[in-house]
Amino acid sequence: MTKKAAVTPETDRKTCFVIMPISDVPDYPSGHFTEVYEELIAPAVASAGYNCELATSTASAHMIQLDVVTKVATADLCICDLSTNNPNVLFEYGIRQAFDKPTVLIKDDRTRRIFDLNGFRDIEYDHTLRISKTLETRNKIVRAINDTVNGSSDGRQVFSLVKLMQLTSAASLPAGNVDPQQAQVQLLSTKIDHLVAMVQSDRSKRKIADILVGSSTRIGAVPPRLDELVGTYTQRPDLFASITLNGQIHVTQGNARHTYMDMATFLRSPPASYFDAVVIEAMQRDIENAGIIYG
Repeated sequence: MTKKAAVTPETDRKTCFVIMPISDVPDYPSGHFTEVYEELIAPAVASAGYNCELATSTASAHMIQLDVVTKVATADLCICDLSTNNPNVLFEYGIRQAFDKPTVLIKDDRTRRIFDLNGFRDIEYDHTLRISKTLETRNKIVRAINDTVNGSSDGRQVFSLVKLMQLTSAASLPAGNVDPQQAQVQLLSTKIDHLVAMVQSDRSKRKIADILVGSSTRIGAVPPRLDELVGTYTQRPDLFASITLNGQIHVTQGNARHTYMDMATFLRSPPASYFDAVVIEAMQRDIENAGIIYG
C-alpha cells in the first residue's frame, strides 16, 4: 500500500505575507492583480508549505495600516510583486528591507526594473497569465522561496540590503510582546492629532477668510470661497488682501472691500501703496505659481 506524504497542518505552517498592488491599475484589466494573487502567488506559496496572507484578508479593515506594517516586519517570508512600481508596495518593501527578513521579488514582463533594485534577483512572470507560463513561474517561485529561506542564515542569497551594504545590524521590533490594542490606540491617537492639526489650520484660514468677507461695506464681487483662494496676505490688522484662482485681487481696508480684476489693475490702485514690497512680491510669486497671467 502506498504511504501518503505527510501534510503539515495549516495552523503549524509559517506565514508568507504578500506585498503587491491591490486596487485596479490603469492599462490593466479590472481585477488583474487579484487574478495574479489567486492563480500565481497563492498556489506557489501553498506548494512551498506556507500560509499565504494578503492585506485585504485582515478582519479589521479600519486598522489595515497597522496590520500591514506589523505583518511586513514579522512574517516568516514575504513575496513582493514590483509590477507597476506601485509606491505603496515600494514603501512596504523598504520596511521589510530594514528588518532584513527573507523576501522573494517578482514582477511582470511589462514593468521596467528600478535602477536601485538591479542588484536583487527577481522572477519575471507573463502579464497575460497564460496557463503554461503561469505553471512554469509557480515552480520558479517555489524554488526561489526555498533558496531564499535556506540561504538567509548563511548569507548566500543576496535579498538583503543590510547584507549587501554590510551594515552592522538590521532594525528590530521592541523587546517583549507588543500589545496590539495598545498599538492600535497609539495609531488612532496619532491620526486624531493629525486631524486636529488639520482642523486648526483650516480654522485659521477660515478666520482670515471671514475677516476678508465680513466687512460692513461690500464693494465688488461676492467674497471668494476658501477653496478658490490662491493666497491671503496681511499688511496690518485692518488691511488684508486675497487672490482668487480667476486672478482677481480682493482687498479689505478697514470696513471697505475692493475688488480688482487682475494684479496689474491692483498695482495701479491706491491700496497697493499700503502694502510693502515683500507682500507684493509674495503675491506676484503666488500668482505665477498658480499659472495666472496678468498684463
